[in-house]
Amino acid sequence: RARAATALRENDAAEVDLDVVEREAAAVGDDVAVARALVVRGDLLRNRGLLDESIAVLEQAALRWRSIGDRRGEASALRRIGWSYVYAGDFERAEPPILEALAAFREVRVARGIAWALQNLALISFNRGQTVLAEERLQDSRQLFIELGDRAGELWASSTLAIVWQSQGNTDAAEELAERMLAEGPLEGDAVSTATIQLVLGMIRLRQGRVASAAEMLRKAHDAFWANADWFRWARAVGPLVRALRRSGRVADADAVVVGSTARVESLPATSIDRMIPALIAAEHRVELGDPVLPEVAPVAGRPVPTGYARADEEVRALALAQLGRAGEADELVHAADVERPEVLALASLVLAAAGRFDDARATIDVLRGLGGSMYHDLVVGDLAEALANAATGDREGVRSALRHAERLLEDTDDRLTVAIVGTARQTLLGDPAGSEGMNQLGLPAQGWRTLFASRVAATPTS
Repeated sequence: RARAATALRENDAAEVDLDVVEREAAAVGDDVAVARALVVRGDLLRNRGLLDESIAVLEQAALRWRSIGDRRGEASALRRIGWSYVYAGDFERAEPPILEALAAFREVRVARGIAWALQNLALISFNRGQTVLAEERLQDSRQLFIELGDRAGELWASSTLAIVWQSQGNTDAAEELAERMLAEGPLEGDAVSTATIQLVLGMIRLRQGRVASAAEMLRKAHDAFWANADWFRWARAVGPLVRALRRSGRVADADAVVVGSTARVESLPATSIDRMIPALIAAEHRVELGDPVLPEVAPVAGRPVPTGYARADEEVRALALAQLGRAGEADELVHAADVERPEVLALASLVLAAAGRFDDARATIDVLRGLGGSMYHDLVVGDLAEALANAATGDREGVRSALRHAERLLEDTDDRLTVAIVGTARQTLLGDPAGSEGMNQLGLPAQGWRTLFASRVAATPTS
C-alpha cells in the first residue's frame, strides 16, 4: 500500500501494486487494506483525469469503510468523491459529499480531515462567487493546519486564500502572503506546492499589470505542473500564462503555448475534462488580438460542459461576436451573465455600448468602478465602453476624456497589448493616425477591434 501511495504518478507501477494489495488483502479478509487500496486507486484515477472511474472506485471505498464501521475512513472517501467532482467542474454535486465528510470528521474529531474539507468547500464557494464565505473557510482551514504543524496543508490553504484576496482587490495582502510562503519554502521535494505558489503570484502580478514578471512566474508553474503530471493545475496555468505573454507583447511565445497546449491534451485520457481548455484559450487569444473566432468547446466523453467552462465560452463568444459586428447577438450572451464579477461587468459594458444600449452601458460602468476588486484591465475596458458610447452621441470631448483615463491606468503597467488596443480606439473614434503605432509594433492587424469601435461611429453624423 505504501509503494502504491508513493507511486501515484507512476501510472502502471501504481496499478500493479494496487492489484497486489487488493488481491492479497481480499484473500485474508483484510477489509481495511482493501478499502485503503480503493482510496489510493481513486486518487490515481483522478490524477489521470479519469473522473467517472475515480468516483465509482471511491464510492466502493466509502461503502467498504461504512460496512466495517470506520467513520474516519468513510469521511476520507466521501471528501475525495467531492474533490473528483470539483476536478470535473461539477460544484453542485461536489458539495454534498464534502459536507457529509466534514460532519463525520467533526464527529470523530479528526482535525486534519476538518481542515481539508473546509479547504475543498472554500474552493466551491469561491467558484460560486461567495468570496466572503470562501475566505472564512480558508482562514479556519489554515489555522487548523498551523496548529497541526502540517506545512503542506498550510501551503495549499494559504495559496487559495491569496487567490481569494486578489479577487477581492486586496492584491497587496495577497502578494505579501504568497511571497512569504514562497520564501519560507515548501516541503522538501514538493515541486507542486512551489508551483502552486508561483501560479498564485503570477496571477496577482497579471492583475497588477506587471505582465512580464507574471509571465516569468507563470511559465515556471506551468512547466512544473506538466513535469509532475499534475494536469488539473497545469490546465489552469495555461490561460494566465498565455494572457501574460500576449499582453507583454510576446505574441509569438503566446502562440507557441496555445499550440503546445492543444497538442499536449491529446496525451491526456480521452475522458479528461481538461481536454476542453485549449479550445477556450485559443479562442480568447485570437479575440484579444483582434482576430475574432468563435470558440468550439465540445463535451468530453458525453459529459456536459461544466458551468465554469460554459460561462467562459459565453464570455469569449460575446466579445468575438461584437468584433464581428454582431453586437446584438453578443448582448444576449452577457445579459444573463454573472454581473458580480468585474471582468464580466467590463465585457458587458463594452458589448452594451456596441449594441447601442448606452444608458445600460453607463450604468454597468458605474457598478464596475464601484467594485473594490476591479483590476486595471477591467477598468480600461470600462473606459473603452464609455468612449464608444460618447462617440455614438457625438461627444468627442467625452471620448478624449475616457481614453485619457484609460491611458493613465496603463502608465504603471508593462501591458503593451492593452495600450495598443486603446490606441486603436483613439485612431477609430477620433481619427488619430498615431493610434495605430502600438498594433503596428506588435505586427497585429487588430481588425476585430476596429470593427467593434466603428460599430457606433458610422451612425454618428458628427464623426
